[in-house]
Amino acid sequence: MRTSVQILSYNSGNIASIINAFDYINVDTKIITKSTELLNELPLIIPGVGVYEKAMNYLLRESLYDPIRNMFEADTPILGVCLGLQIFSEFGYEYSKTKGLNFIEGSVKHLNSISQKKLIKCPHIGWSKVKSNNNNLPEKINKIIDENYFYFVHSYGLILNNSSSFDFYGTTSYESTNFTSMVINGNLMGTQFHPEKSGECGIEILKYFVEEIVN
Repeated sequence: MRTSVQILSYNSGNIASIINAFDYINVDTKIITKSTELLNELPLIIPGVGVYEKAMNYLLRESLYDPIRNMFEADTPILGVCLGLQIFSEFGYEYSKTKGLNFIEGSVKHLNSISQKKLIKCPHIGWSKVKSNNNNLPEKINKIIDENYFYFVHSYGLILNNSSSFDFYGTTSYESTNFTSMVINGNLMGTQFHPEKSGECGIEILKYFVEEIVN
């Protein structure tokens, strides 16, 4: 029987590519736009390219905030991609300080705010590596992460407050800054890069979510 996931569509970018990526690995998708469509038992994908504040305002306006929090606390598998990862945090500082989903301790700031040395070119667009840290993952997925480049498009990055508590976290260097680019902890997985746009290595990341976290 094919695995199914639900994908949140919340006015934060085109989700067609991630739908196609899951279809490629034989995973059925259901599109969610409001709380009445959300299925508590079905793994949730939160994609997105956009503004932290607008994303959180949408979740609150459509009464999605509490149901998604409840899914997290019930250990329903959740994958966040790009903006989806960022709103896992406690706060974001894009335009104004905005409360996030508070799944993980940390905040999202502009890459130039994170940089310790100089102003850097933003957005960060292109292919970069992910450095494994605090790594408790199987060797196969470790090898995929360590040996490949992944596709990024963003100007803001996640900084963790307590990275040692994660099953896995990865960081990426861009010019003079470092930011969190991947996290895995229990039922939760997030990537700052776009696995659906990262070729076969990105597909392997999605397969890991389905095979190891969902199933």
